[in-house]
Amino acid sequence: MQIDEAYAELNIVQDFIPVGNSNRPGRTLAPKSITIHNTDNTDVGANAAA
Repeated sequence: MQIDEAYAELNIVQDFIPVGNSNRPGRTLAPKSITIHNTDNTDVGANAAA
């Protein structure tokens, strides 16, 4: 699956650390892959942001 296909078919959420935040490392990354993690957890609060 190509990246444009993934965006079209999957519910992808990008949540980046804003520029200027002290916990943002400040270096450019060149990602080579992604990890899709699904715990199949249906309990209350399972959809909370990490």
